[in-house]
Amino acid sequence: MNGDGKILWWLLALGAGAAAYWFFIYQGASADGSTSGDSGSGDASGGGQSGASASALSSATEGLSSLGYTLGVYVPKGLRNHNPGNLRYVATVQWNGQVGDDGTGYAVFDSDEHGVRALGHQLQTYAGRGITSVAQIISTYAPSSENDTQAYIADVAGRVGVDPNEPLDVYALLPQLADAIIHHEQGVQPFAISDLTNWVYEP
Repeated sequence: MNGDGKILWWLLALGAGAAAYWFFIYQGASADGSTSGDSGSGDASGGGQSGASASALSSATEGLSSLGYTLGVYVPKGLRNHNPGNLRYVATVQWNGQVGDDGTGYAVFDSDEHGVRALGHQLQTYAGRGITSVAQIISTYAPSSENDTQAYIADVAGRVGVDPNEPLDVYALLPQLADAIIHHEQGVQPFAISDLTNWVYEP
């Protein structure tokens, strides 16, 4: 093996080790999120952290998650469940393609398409209740009792490019909102915006 090959192998091993460490230490401790109390609503920001340390931890863990996913050594729970929005399992809410729960309170779907569709319908349900700003949506979706909701709000608003308190046309922005929420929940965004656009608007 030449020098460049050894360096590449070492970097890959280091990345895989870091991803594994993050998975067992951080994900195992806090991945289950909390329940928001809304039927079928999601929540799963990881909870527990706040302030500057939460922002730093979020950036670090997102980087490790992305690296682990890219290297093929780690797949976030929500993607394994085909539930990229990390919606909670609620027995009385029968989403299309929902096949059960994963044993930790999260819904499991038969496809990514159905998981994203459910997220789109959840956001439309919020809009029907007058919950239309990013701050309102995320405060409902990921309540501060167990989440760093302010960091989540800032992340989603920044990705969508809107003021957190601005009332939105949620229906028109469904793909962008879903994209931002999935990115925050999973630490990666494996779906093309064209696929998200098709899936969130499915009846």
